[in-house]
Amino acid sequence: MELKITSTDQITSLDGVKVRVWQGVMPSGDKCHVFIHRIAACDPDGCAMLDRELQEQLAPGRYIPLAFIL
Repeated sequence: MELKITSTDQITSLDGVKVRVWQGVMPSGDKCHVFIHRIAACDPDGCAMLDRELQEQLAPGRYIPLAFIL
């Protein structure tokens, strides 16, 4: 399966673990939510860029209960 995902500024808790909510689009065009606990790039330069971009998008104190997302 292949998905195109876009990070959001939303954080929720899933099974007691804080996760970032991403919006996904399947090849069929259907939308979905993706809950990511950890993500890493394969090289150090990519890790720094990924960390920078995710921190920029995260609004302080932004927390969305999982029940509001599903």
